[in-house]
Amino acid sequence: LLSGAIDLAVSARDVAPDEAKQGVRTTRYATTPLALATSERTSSEGLSTDDLVGILAGEITSWPDGQRIRLVLRPKSETTTKTLRALSDEMDAAVERAYSRPGMFVAVNDQDNASALEDLAGSLGFVTMGQIATEQRRLKVLSLDGLRPEPDGSPSQNRLSQRSLMLVNRVGGSPLAEKFSSFVLSRESQQILAGLDHGPAH
Repeated sequence: LLSGAIDLAVSARDVAPDEAKQGVRTTRYATTPLALATSERTSSEGLSTDDLVGILAGEITSWPDGQRIRLVLRPKSETTTKTLRALSDEMDAAVERAYSRPGMFVAVNDQDNASALEDLAGSLGFVTMGQIATEQRRLKVLSLDGLRPEPDGSPSQNRLSQRSLMLVNRVGGSPLAEKFSSFVLSRESQQILAGLDHGPAH
């Protein structure tokens, strides 16, 4: 985007100050909850926060039916990882231990992450509800502490967080990119997004 190779991007973070100085801006167009997910073949329906800490720390290695848990992590710098670590000191320490364990799978982008969660038997990782809906992913969303994430749910309902989604474009970019940005923020577009597990931008 900064080099002019593309006119528009989507990001889960705001632009950094040095990026803004180079002439790019963000507009939040929707939110979607982050969910704990696994393969459709996993028998479990949910976990507690204590369970999740134990799994990340390597103290719990199997699902209740004996199937091995296969963690799918995101890079340390990725927003999902930072969200998880911020939940508590215990969670932060457990995440650090997960990265130190040999042979851990780290998915670089959202699509690789979702595909690994689909394909690995006993998988466990994090994905947004919006991605599951828009890409029609074959994933099971697990409850966390008995609560299942909802696009318009309260912070207590969405135990992990609401992910903000941003349109990122260059100031003075192409008229077509500006027109598309306006459409994404329109009532028609917001209704489409609402049907795909996205919440309002505000």
